[in-house]
Formats: sequence, structure tokens, C-alpha cells
Amino acid sequence: MPFKIKYKKIALDIAEKIRANQLQDTLPDYKKIMHIYKISKNTVTKIIKELKLMGLLTQKKITGYKLAGKTDVISDHLRIAVLKSFISRTSTAHFDAIRSLEGITNCCHEHHSDMELYNIDFFKGREKELINRLKTNKIDCIIYMPFFYFIDENLLKFIKKARIPVIAMTNYKIRHNPGISTVLISNKKIMKKIYEELNSKYRTYLLSFTGTDQIWIAERERYFKLYFKDRGEVIYFDNTPIGLKNRDKQLIQYAYETAKKYFPAFSLPVNIIGINDAVAFGAMKYFLEKKIKIPEEVKIIGIDNKKKYTGDLLCSIDKSYYWLSYNTVLFIHKNIYALKQGKIFTYSVPVRIIKGISI
Repeated sequence: MPFKIKYKKIALDIAEKIRANQLQDTLPDYKKIMHIYKISKNTVTKIIKELKLMGLLTQKKITGYKLAGKTDVISDHLRIAVLKSFISRTSTAHFDAIRSLEGITNCCHEHHSDMELYNIDFFKGREKELINRLKTNKIDCIIYMPFFYFIDENLLKFIKKARIPVIAMTNYKIRHNPGISTVLISNKKIMKKIYEELNSKYRTYLLSFTGTDQIWIAERERYFKLYFKDRGEVIYFDNTPIGLKNRDKQLIQYAYETAKKYFPAFSLPVNIIGINDAVAFGAMKYFLEKKIKIPEEVKIIGIDNKKKYTGDLLCSIDKSYYWLSYNTVLFIHKNIYALKQGKIFTYSVPVRIIKGISI
């Protein structure tokens, strides 16, 4: 067990004193720590490294290491490995992967950390080789990006044996708990944010579609009903999108047709929520053509923050892979010590609204 190591025990003892404000602005010097705990200079060096990982020390001063304030609890200079499958051949999946890596590299750059990328398809059946490489490169934490909802439990078995902290980063709720930390964007928090932004006195309609086993659709519908209750109603398309190719074009067309069909029965003003940005965009297209006043008569909001649909016009909830991956890396820097001690987190990144004139 990690706490049996002497220097870690001492580091925890000093950490408790720092948090209890029992020390001054700086850490005692080497000689004093050596004398108090009857340890060598090398052991003190290890202790200082642990305290830095906890985010309790900042830069070194002439009189010693400065103790971090409550806002200075972010570790820097980490080595982070990203394990991702590149099995999908769709252009959308490749774009999402690029945005994810952009968010990871930008946050790593801000905190002077290194990032290594591994294609886990290449290491199928060669998991030991992958783990040895991660150990050799002294990786502090792993970001595991599963393919949709599916976790490679065999790979995780090897990672757990190596005792390297791992976080599953996903834009989808994983179907079962894999026993590792997860970072995601919560559909419950998304719908709560929309509820807070829209006028709850107005009738609110969620435009959605059936004939799919996508968990994210069922989640958004469930939380929509939770928050909007008797003031909300789900309206389904008459048609069901087929396949992934041209999916967004289909959704835009079906949302346009659905708005055209149901709009005469609406009592203005109303709120319209698209199950995603493409749906919201299709509905907005109809209302603009009919010269319906937005947002005075109809407020419209989408979900996902796909730039080709939002711009300055359509309001959306940011569920982008860039936002998710950036916050995942930030979370690692803030919690690396707890992660290394084996603590398991389920962290939902902050929900951010992208303003447009549609609400």
C-alpha cells in the first residue's frame, strides 16, 4: 500500500499542518525537516516532490518553498498519456478527435505538461508492451477515450495492475461502472441549464426523433421531462434518420417539416429545444422563413455547440469535445495527488452556454 512508504506518511503529516494553518508562509528548511522527522536529505527531497504534487507548494524562495494559497492548488509539469481508438472512419468522428486533442494539448501547454498519444487499436493483444512503454516514459496519468459507450476491460485490467491513474473521458454516460474515474458532460446539468435560461412560464417543446438506441437521446428526454414537467412536451419527427451518412442533413429537413406541421397549433410565445444543434437549426430555418420573431415569439436553443450551426444566431449548450477534453486535463492537474493515491472520481465538467440571438 502506498501509505506504508515512510516519506509519503511524512508528506501527509506536513500537508495536514499546512491545511490547518500550523505553518507560516514558507516550508521549514531541509535541516529542520531532517531534524524533526529524523530522516535524510534525499527523503526530504521526495517529500517536497509529494507536496508539490498535492499543489501545496509553489515557487522556491531564498527562505524556502512558499506555501500555496487556496487558489494555487494546480500541479504542473505532468506527463499525460492519451489512449484512443481510431477505428471510426466517419468524418465527424475524426473532427471530434482533432478537437479533443486540441483541448488536451492546449491545457497541457498552459501547465507546462507533456502529452503522448497512443492508438490502442495498434496495441490490441500487446497490452503488456503498451504498459511497459507508459512506465518507461514515467506517465503520471492516462486519459482513456473509449469508443462511444464501450470500455475495453482487458486493457483496463493491465492499467490497474500497473497502478497508473486513469480517467475515462467520454461525451456519453458509460453503461456500467468500470471502476475507474470518469469525466463527462452531464445531460442532466445541460437540461437544468436550459431550464434556467428559458422563460419557464412559456410552453416548451423538445424536438426529438425515435427509432434509435442512442442513450444520449433518452437521457435528454428524461431530464427535459424532469425539469419542464407539465409545461413541456416532446414532439417526435414523423421520419427516422437512417445511417450516419448525411445524418445532419436529414435532421435539419425533418426538424423543418416538424415545425411546419405543429407550428399552427402553438400558442405564442413558446420555447423550442432541439435534441441537438442540427434539429434546432432546422426548426429555426422554418421560423425565419415564416418571419416569426426570434426570440420575441419563439426562443430556440440547441445542444452540442457545432460551429456550423451556431455562430452568432443559434444559442447552444457547449458539449464540444474541445470543452470536455480541456476540462479533463485541468481536472487531472488539480487532483493528480488524489488520483495517484487511488481515489476514484466521477466528475461532470461545468455546463457552458454559447449565447446567440435565438433566446
